[in-house]
Amino acid sequence: IEGDLAKAIINWHSFEYRSKEYEERCDQLESEKKELLKQIDQLEENFKNFERDYENSLQVQTNSNKVYEVRLEHHQKLLEDAKNQLELRESDCELLKEWNVRLAEELAAVKGSYHATYGYRVRQFFTNLPRKPGFYVQYALYLFVQGVPVPRSRGKRVLRHGSNVRRMIA
Repeated sequence: IEGDLAKAIINWHSFEYRSKEYEERCDQLESEKKELLKQIDQLEENFKNFERDYENSLQVQTNSNKVYEVRLEHHQKLLEDAKNQLELRESDCELLKEWNVRLAEELAAVKGSYHATYGYRVRQFFTNLPRKPGFYVQYALYLFVQGVPVPRSRGKRVLRHGSNVRRMIA
């Protein structure tokens, strides 16, 4: 009996020792479980924050994309308007070139008829002469001796009293 009792006591002590080890192990596992639960809660919170931040960034990106789309449409309209203006200007330039050619032809014709006049040739001659006072007197005497007709100015219009007043006011 004593041997059985000793065996039972030893078994009891070993059982107590193992139960303490199991309790310590259970406590350790409980603390690890609590740590893991804390980490899981933290990860869930981080995930919620990430989702919220992601949705906010998507919203901001969507809003900025809308702004850029509106700006793009505005600049495309401006570009189209500029292209239309450029086309109009090009057609205006073509018309102006045609008109310039016509006006140049008409001016050449008018210049040609004016250059053929006696008064123009005399005026041109006198503008090309040297500016010495005695020269004009000598040249006028030369023309008089040669019998060249002197260009005369057009007859002056007789002004009436009313037109004189208008002329003085102007």
